[in-house]
Amino acid sequence: MELSLSATLVFITLSGLMLVTTAACLVALSARAALVRQPQSLQGLRPTDRVPLLALHATDGTTYQVPNQQRPTLLVFADSKCRTCVALIPELNAFVEKTASGIQVIVVTPGSVQHAAHFAEETGLQAAIVGDEGLIASTYRVNVSPIAALIGTDGRIVAMTRPSSTAVPDLLARLSRVTPA
Repeated sequence: MELSLSATLVFITLSGLMLVTTAACLVALSARAALVRQPQSLQGLRPTDRVPLLALHATDGTTYQVPNQQRPTLLVFADSKCRTCVALIPELNAFVEKTASGIQVIVVTPGSVQHAAHFAEETGLQAAIVGDEGLIASTYRVNVSPIAALIGTDGRIVAMTRPSSTAVPDLLARLSRVTPA
């Protein structure tokens, strides 16, 4: 069977296109696999890492030092647009009531202080809440919510969660069992 030169070039071009397309798919799949393997929360920060000192200004005018040398701090990153975050508020309120003197609880939400105050008012949040214009989330390398980080009085991360509908409630339940009221 004899192929014309133009038919051969078309076949080679199509074969090359298939190889390029296949290679592009493999690159895309391996990049996707790499993204899946990397944690989506607190990237680069791990338990026992020391956190930087921050002064967080809550909507009620109180300034909180994180880390706090008197008691551990639970930072909860929650977004008002996240249904899982909003559904977490009753459990968070119960935790705040139970451990009022044991753990300092601060909710960090993206946006302005006014946005944070509106979120707290809409949901009945009883914890301190701060609006974050990006500094806190970038410092802690948080890019999804809900996520929580428990910071000890020594400034080290004691525990942290990954983004999921059960991780933060599970952490709250564990802390409730070991924290005196």
